[in-house]
Amino acid sequence: MIEVGITDKRFGAVQVLGQVTFTVAPGEVMTILGPSGVGKSTLLRIVAGVDEAFTGQVRAPERRAMVF
Repeated sequence: MIEVGITDKRFGAVQVLGQVTFTVAPGEVMTILGPSGVGKSTLLRIVAGVDEAFTGQVRAPERRAMVF
C-alpha cells in the first residue's frame, strides 16, 4: 500500500503542491491528470522517492514501479 500525505512542496518561494492526500492499494492502478505545470511530475517524483524535499510523508514499499 502507498499512503501519501503531502502538505507542501516548494521550489524557492513558489509553492508547487499544497495539500495532497491519497492511498493506493496493492494491485490498484492510479492515474494523475491535469494541465501542464500543475505538479504531476513533481508528485510522482515524491512518491517514487526521487524528491525528498517536501513537507509531509509518503509510506510506500521499498520496491515500486511507476511510469512517467
